[in-house]
Amino acid sequence: MGRRMASPDTTKILEGHTDWVRGVGWGEIDSQPRLATASDDRTVRVWDPVSGDTTKILKGHTNGVRGVAWGEIDGQPRLATASFDETVRVWDPATNDCLIVVPASGAFAVDLSGTALAVGLARGLFVIDLS
Repeated sequence: MGRRMASPDTTKILEGHTDWVRGVGWGEIDSQPRLATASDDRTVRVWDPVSGDTTKILKGHTNGVRGVAWGEIDGQPRLATASFDETVRVWDPATNDCLIVVPASGAFAVDLSGTALAVGLARGLFVIDLS
């Protein structure tokens, strides 16, 4: 990969993806802070930001993943991802299970709030009620 740059204040460099990281987001699992990263290597990694270890690797996209967002549904943590494979997926990050797959040509950004999944497209967006 390319050159790593870090400032003197950098506390961790999290390594594990084999291609570009396109998205990152903070969340929690079981009241523990977690980071999620979306990558061109077709995976989403969930990290323990304290140890720097990967705690989960979510696999299922067939092309690079370009967006990731944390949310909660029914009090449970969820991750939403958007991919170049023209799908948006909703995951249970505690179990690695993919719960929902939505066809979404051109999706590049996602946000998950309550039971609403917002998907950003090249020229607009759509919102799905997941309840």
